[in-house]
Amino acid sequence: TILSDPALSGEDINPPMLLQTLRKVRLQGYAWSYGERIVGASAVALPILDRVGEVRAVLAITAPEFRTPEEKLHEYGALLRSQLSAAGLFVSDTQPEIVK
Repeated sequence: TILSDPALSGEDINPPMLLQTLRKVRLQGYAWSYGERIVGASAVALPILDRVGEVRAVLAITAPEFRTPEEKLHEYGALLRSQLSAAGLFVSDTQPEIVK
């Protein structure tokens, strides 16, 4: 979802909904978009943090919507998170949790 530009998203920003969305992203450790940013495209992205919790990089995967059902985005997000953690990269300070 384009959170900072209501003109592009076609909706006014609702602060409680924005906070709820950000909570979901933080709990899961990744964000996803299913045709919201680019028509016909889906994506999953997660931050790579330094030791003090500052974002230093972002890893993202973008694919055509017709090849990536929304459930797959959550599968990819969880897989990326676990693989980055296994590689010793600091991904998040919370445990992953699927929130719908």
